Amino acid sequence: MNSRILGASNRENIQINHSANEEPVIRQDERDLDLRRWPTRQFDIICGDVNAHSILWDDSMANKRTDKRGRMIENWAADNNMLAANDGSFTHVSRSSGSKSAPDVTLAHASIVDKLSWKTVNSLGSDHMLIVITYSDPIPRVNSKPSYKWKLKDADWSAFRQEVESKREQRGKKRREQRGLDQVMSNSSRYDQRREDQVLERVRSQVEPILGC
Repeated sequence: MNSRILGASNRENIQINHSANEEPVIRQDERDLDLRRWPTRQFDIICGDVNAHSILWDDSMANKRTDKRGRMIENWAADNNMLAANDGSFTHVSRSSGSKSAPDVTLAHASIVDKLSWKTVNSLGSDHMLIVITYSDPIPRVNSKPSYKWKLKDADWSAFRQEVESKREQRGKKRREQRGLDQVMSNSSRYDQRREDQVLERVRSQVEPILGC
């Protein structure tokens, strides 16, 4: 797969362009890679079958040595603040041996690599897996709670004073009514107590002669 990879200059327009008619940046039959034309600006993304193998993007290299092309890309990425977005999964299955590896690399600027999700899906008959890359950068939520301010210069102070006086009179009336109710309850309680004392005294005067007290 020959591919020409272009980077975008801002986060609103990330482009990954492939064209079989253009001269490719990467040629599979080249011994070395020409990395001078690879974009390294902020928000740039590079995707391609670079036929390079490194533990940075290929878990199958855990017990193997990184090849020459892999070391070149490792050094270039370190010098240009680029990181591999691969999750380590294989991207290629050899038709002859069935071995699995990841020659397909996705490199992104360090400023956006944490906003990318990377995964492979069924190969659809090809020996290379289909790679799906999703960029997600949620827009910060704006505080939508309304803010209110008093328009004091437009206030109707006469109506305000009348309302305050009306509220004050209503509260005063309620307090007077409550005091009157409390007084009635207090008087009723004292009356009930006197009646109870009178009844007890009358019963005592009738019972004591009978008991001989």
